[in-house]
Amino acid sequence: MPARPEVTSRRIGIGHNNPPEPIDPLELMTKRELAEVLGVNPWTIDRWRDKRPDFPKPLWISASTLRWRRQEIERWLATRQRGGTSPAYREMRKQKRRRELFKQRSMT
Repeated sequence: MPARPEVTSRRIGIGHNNPPEPIDPLELMTKRELAEVLGVNPWTIDRWRDKRPDFPKPLWISASTLRWRRQEIERWLATRQRGGTSPAYREMRKQKRRRELFKQRSMT
């Protein structure tokens, strides 16, 4: 009968005892993988390629196969602005404040 492996109280998983596998910076990503990482539809990747000049250029592996370098995607993400509010939301809030001020002035 084979020996039973030692049972420990530690859980196996990612943590300080089991760091995640390092990510190869030259790793190539498909459009589907890229869309999954960015949390968007794959069609959005095509739109960004056409409309955003700062979006990383893909590598053409063959006549119909695109790949992106993970390192370039991470660099692009680091340069993008985070947070804030959309211009449409700011405009809506501005108009709402104007209406409230107008109501206050008309009541007095």
